Amino acid sequence: MGDKLKQIRLSLGLDQTQMSKGIMDRSFYSRIESNDNKIRLHYLLALLAKNHVPLLEFLDGFGDIEPKNRWYQEQIEIAFFTNDVDTLKQILKDEQFTNLRVKQVIELLLTELNDHSFPYSNKTARKLKYHIFKTGKWDQDSLWILSMSMILYNFHDLVGIIDSIFNKYGKNNYQDEYSLQLLANIAVRFAAICYYNKQENEFKLATDFLNKLPASSKLLMQKLMGRYFEAKFSNDQEQQYAIKTILNLTGYEKYLSSLMLE
Repeated sequence: MGDKLKQIRLSLGLDQTQMSKGIMDRSFYSRIESNDNKIRLHYLLALLAKNHVPLLEFLDGFGDIEPKNRWYQEQIEIAFFTNDVDTLKQILKDEQFTNLRVKQVIELLLTELNDHSFPYSNKTARKLKYHIFKTGKWDQDSLWILSMSMILYNFHDLVGIIDSIFNKYGKNNYQDEYSLQLLANIAVRFAAICYYNKQENEFKLATDFLNKLPASSKLLMQKLMGRYFEAKFSNDQEQQYAIKTILNLTGYEKYLSSLMLE
């Protein structure tokens, strides 16, 4: 993303101050170009609009549609976990983004955030669940959709789905770093659901799967949250407090809050 922004800026003959003026300060923009910081959707749209660059033209530079989907998925996750309803609506209304199933997930997330501008119907829920039930392979799109829509499923059905994923990926059958992040998201969210349903055996399967994923800074948040729910299961209040403190200091407390189902 940063490389693409830099390429566009240079093609326009602008320096970083000119490119980002009125949107963000130059130092923050510089870190985005160097890929040290991620850019939120509303900032990207503002930058592109200010410099008269169509979003479709910007995304076309990524080639394959999969990276475009991934970028949108990351923006949706950030918006959901930070209660950013406006960004979710913006993506939902974006005519240049045509992934219907991802837009159905956004409608579900808006409902979870108590925004009913786009009412989530039972018919839409059935379509999304049918896609998961009929999937013959767990590609990144299907993994992401499941990770963001677990609330739709009763516990029995969810156990069967999760078992099929754990069986497929249980022997280090990982494709890439993004797949790892998706698997970690699914494992920690399923662990939280198991905790609140008091299902100890399934909880242990989820945390064992999560703990066996490779050590990576990209999975730090998920592994910490897994440890947090292990501490809750064992009623280790000292460990819970220590982990919550770390999550608060690193800005991940809202991610943990999204898993608290009381």
